[in-house]
Amino acid sequence: MAALWSALLGIGQVGRHDDFFALGGHSLRAVQVIERLRAAGWQTEVRQLFRQSRLSEFSKTLKVASSQPTQQLNNGIPTGTTQITPSMLPLVDLQQADIDLICQQVEGGSANIQDIYPLSPLQDGLLFHHLLQNEGDPYLLVSQLAFTQSETLDSFLAAMKKVVARHDILRTAIISQVSPAVQVVYREATLSQEELEFAAAEGPVVEQLRQRFDPRKIRLPLEQAPLLHLVIARDDEHQRWILLQLMHHLIGDHATLELMLQEIRLIMAGREQDLLPVVPYRQLITQLKETSHQEEQEAYFRQQLADITTPSLAFDIEDIQGSGENIEEHYQPLSSELNHRLREAARHCGVSLASLCHLAWARVIAATSGQSAVVFGTVMLGRLTAATSFAQSMGLFINTLPLRVDIDARSLRQGVQDIHQQLARLLQHEHASLAFAQRCSGIEAPAPLFNSLLNYRHSNATTSVFNHTTDFIPGVKWLEAIERTNYPLAMAVDDFNNSLSLTAQARQPLHAKALCTYMVTVLAAIADALIAHQDIVLSQLPVVPMSMWSPRIPAKTIAADQGTPSIVAQFGSRAASTPDAIALHSPQGTLNYRDLNEQANQLAHHLQILGVEANSRVAICVARGLPMVVALLAIFKAGGAYVPLDADYPVERLGYILADAAPLLLIEDSYGHQALSQAEALPEVRRLRLDADEPAWHDAARSNPVATVGANNLAYMIYTSGSTGKPKGVRVLHRGLLNHTRWQHEAFALTADDRFLQRTSISFDASVWELWTPLTLGASLYVLPGEVQRDLSALPALLAAEQITVLQVVPSMLTNLPDLSQAGVSSLRYLFSGGEPLSGSLVNRLLPLVSEAVVNLYGPTETTIDATYHVMREAVDEGYQPIGRAIANTRLYVLDEQQQWVPEGAVGELYIAGEGVSEGYHGRVELTAERFVECVFGTVTERLYRTGDRVRQLSDGVLQFLGRADEQVKVRGYRIELGEIEHQLRLQPGVKEAVVVAQEDVSGQHLVAYLVAEQGVELEVTALRTGLQARLPDYMLPGVFMTLPSLPRLPNGKLNRRDLPEPERLSTTRYVAPEGELEEVLAELWVELLGVERVSRDDNFFALGGHSLLALKLRNHIQQTFAVSIELAHLFDYADLSSMANHILLLIVADADEYREFSENI
Repeated sequence: MAALWSALLGIGQVGRHDDFFALGGHSLRAVQVIERLRAAGWQTEVRQLFRQSRLSEFSKTLKVASSQPTQQLNNGIPTGTTQITPSMLPLVDLQQADIDLICQQVEGGSANIQDIYPLSPLQDGLLFHHLLQNEGDPYLLVSQLAFTQSETLDSFLAAMKKVVARHDILRTAIISQVSPAVQVVYREATLSQEELEFAAAEGPVVEQLRQRFDPRKIRLPLEQAPLLHLVIARDDEHQRWILLQLMHHLIGDHATLELMLQEIRLIMAGREQDLLPVVPYRQLITQLKETSHQEEQEAYFRQQLADITTPSLAFDIEDIQGSGENIEEHYQPLSSELNHRLREAARHCGVSLASLCHLAWARVIAATSGQSAVVFGTVMLGRLTAATSFAQSMGLFINTLPLRVDIDARSLRQGVQDIHQQLARLLQHEHASLAFAQRCSGIEAPAPLFNSLLNYRHSNATTSVFNHTTDFIPGVKWLEAIERTNYPLAMAVDDFNNSLSLTAQARQPLHAKALCTYMVTVLAAIADALIAHQDIVLSQLPVVPMSMWSPRIPAKTIAADQGTPSIVAQFGSRAASTPDAIALHSPQGTLNYRDLNEQANQLAHHLQILGVEANSRVAICVARGLPMVVALLAIFKAGGAYVPLDADYPVERLGYILADAAPLLLIEDSYGHQALSQAEALPEVRRLRLDADEPAWHDAARSNPVATVGANNLAYMIYTSGSTGKPKGVRVLHRGLLNHTRWQHEAFALTADDRFLQRTSISFDASVWELWTPLTLGASLYVLPGEVQRDLSALPALLAAEQITVLQVVPSMLTNLPDLSQAGVSSLRYLFSGGEPLSGSLVNRLLPLVSEAVVNLYGPTETTIDATYHVMREAVDEGYQPIGRAIANTRLYVLDEQQQWVPEGAVGELYIAGEGVSEGYHGRVELTAERFVECVFGTVTERLYRTGDRVRQLSDGVLQFLGRADEQVKVRGYRIELGEIEHQLRLQPGVKEAVVVAQEDVSGQHLVAYLVAEQGVELEVTALRTGLQARLPDYMLPGVFMTLPSLPRLPNGKLNRRDLPEPERLSTTRYVAPEGELEEVLAELWVELLGVERVSRDDNFFALGGHSLLALKLRNHIQQTFAVSIELAHLFDYADLSSMANHILLLIVADADEYREFSENI
């Protein structure tokens, strides 16, 4: 054994305690070990080498090879036969009619058929994806070669024809019109080729060939062998010949290409005698049939996947049925330094380099999916079975199987060892069906288990089509080899023994180059940590490189204005420069800047007498109007901070806020006093009546009071809802308020000529900028009285009469606003909206009303009003709009649960830093420490507010809001964005407003839709469901629809979800008998295929256990039973019994003759 290892691994001396992988061994070398042992009369299995990799331990697994020949299911079709019968086909069960149909499709009939046998598990999967597409094929491999001499090209073609004649799989066609689908081996198959001419004026020949034979647009006919096609073209520009080869993956994999090249090279060199004996592909099918280990496979995959209930969807891409369209590819060789360090790290751990690469890809998937327990497809070599050596066999031996990896708090070294053992265990099941493995998971069909692949492959450095640096035959150069997959994300790692390269594929708009960057970052971190013996945690492995460690959306920096260090100073300069300009107006009257300043000064002097100073908290509970603004400004001028109390709030909430805030003083008027007097018990607090007949400050000085207030002093304390049900006070500083005000002035070129509307309750932070942005600008502010605030019907006339130019309204209230254009509103420049997701359809309705823009605002109270903004000046798409970029002096970070950087395009939690981050929560030290955190990024330490909001950074740099992290909804394994369903509901005729919530019962989460109809419209549930089915997948359809006269609202206009009524009952699956003969016959087919007792007309084929392979069988049964041709994709589009039956009926009645045949069958 030591001599064998020494020869294969190129090592002078091997000790009995040496480890195979620590010496540089890998899976391909492991196969070679088994082959050499078999040739010497010994028997063992590859998986034993992975389990017991020390020489002394592995040697104990050897047994003397059995001398008894194994019984084979030999081919029973004799040469020259005129009729093939079922008894001649030991590997497949076919009816005579099926065999006859096959013979009719083969050129030369039965005499030209050498063999018929079923497909391997992966072949079944590839056939499914071929049939799923009408155009293009994701598994068509395209390669181009360049020849300097035509004689070399002729020699190459002649050699290839000999290779085709040698190998049965290269003379194989696939027939899918029978059940099960089979592969048919021709005795003789002509290699098809064509010669084309291209005009040099149309561009490079290679590019023209690439475009003409784009696998996204062309297909090979699977029923004609061989599944190879050659195209020859002259490239005069470079004085060479180009050969383009099309090969379907159904007949070959990466290793098959390598073997074809090796055989062609030997033949061209006159060394045909050196060709190894052929092991036919039927041998694999035979072994799969004879050595079924389904019970062992089920036990293994259930142990691995049973608790996986959420698909591992990197970048949240759910569609894995792609055709290879919009795929971007990037090739990146790894540096020689990193290659060396990775191999050294693997040897240190006694594992294969493949283990490190699998762990790195798992970390990338964890970062891009937001999950810790991730699953991805790993491509198995498929040639490690012990019974026969398939190392030199051609055909599709690879197989994709799910690998589950937990990126958790384990150490890196432990994680490496664990994944090495997992790969060893997975080897035992390398030919298991992927569909079978997926059914062992906790994910309900038809949700996918994963959406990404890793293909780690060993390649010969001199003959590999994936080595971009060498010519394997003199005069022949490989130009490219393009592989595609139905998966949106794939990473191939090519191991050339002394070098490594990555080839990433990503569905646009994702970037393949970025995937390579993330992979290299993790690999480098793994190598560094293992070599340095650092005990790093798996979840702390970096994915985003340090070069990208900067706020995702850099904000403009506005330098502090030393001349106006506070809101009071800014207001004062306006009052001094334009004293006669109107500052406030309302039905109560008007105040110019001089009067407003002097009245506020008088009250401020009195407040200071009462003890108000810097950081003093002053509660205020008054009616909306001019006195309210005077009082708020006076609090600022006295040096204090205001604590707003909305008199329309429940008195219990007002009492709690007063007790928690412990203000020095409470300013109230008769309206506020009446509201507070209803409380059973209020804390003792000194009160000041704002509307007293003879106020104590009436004769106070009108001059500006002296108050020392700096940027880090408290400005206001607004209470927001808490998760415990009790509101929490957010302590906002003058620094953040001043920054927001100055940003808004500059970002939107606001001027003193603008006219603002103050309509938001002062208990919400959106009111803050409505007050102080205009008053620090010298603009005019109209204070909306309470009765108009509560009655939206009066708002349009007021906007028109007062010539308002800047307006802020939450989206749900904008939806309910009467038509502003009909009311003559023509003065609006900017319409700001925030607090809720803003739909593009609403934006497009509003854009004609503004001369400048509609602006979407986002920001928690904890970060001073707004942190991001998105400006829309032209029509947008109808979906929810992004929340945009950072406001001035604000930095945005998208991080995962470990506060690691999240890759661009992935979902993470939004963290906010900068001038606007508040001091924290009043009296809530632990909560403040939990939500306001310090993070170190390289050499920079930032104090961040953790928003709890899920966002994604789009390719253009803006942020997309996806909802609260603690309010994610999962239905049938899918993470659902309720906003998407709500948006589609609002697009349905007659729907004015829509809200969707998830409610849970014993059977899981269910969706409930609450709707408000347009005036005079009665909504029909059937029509709504039909409309949604055309736009949304089945799992996103609400089970219950409830129509309400209006949606419950909070005082600030936002939706009050807590007050939505409970539905009478949640929709549950109930049995509804099939209607009509067609549904009954179709239901019988379902029962037969799915093994269920009965089928309801509302049942979903895939929810009952259907999968891709059963869908193929169902398609064949439907075509035979109903005499129609149905596309495989339609079985997914019409997956419930009634809609599938209806679609079949439409196909039937399209042809009267087919209808008569159907009637006879029935």
